[in-house]
Amino acid sequence: MKIDTTIVLKTLSGEVVKNEQGNPATLGQTIAGILTAPSREEGKFDHMKSFVLAQDLYTKNEVDIDTADFAKLNELLKGVKGYSSLIIGQILTELSKVAK
Repeated sequence: MKIDTTIVLKTLSGEVVKNEQGNPATLGQTIAGILTAPSREEGKFDHMKSFVLAQDLYTKNEVDIDTADFAKLNELLKGVKGYSSLIIGQILTELSKVAK
């Protein structure tokens, strides 16, 4: 399953969401941040798997992920704490398009 990591996240009014550096927040960079956060849910991916996937999501324009890891990623994102529904909702919406 191929994930387009360049999708820019938006506010409800359609404005671009900015990251901490003031740049547009992308799908890939945001998921990478979740995967590398200390508070990420343990058990979905081990540390090395999280690191490698986060690195790919952060640096590549498109990431090919197998079905099992895609399912784990979706479950992790559904339970993530510390991010708004605006952000997680957009990520899950985009990932659901990939799953079709």
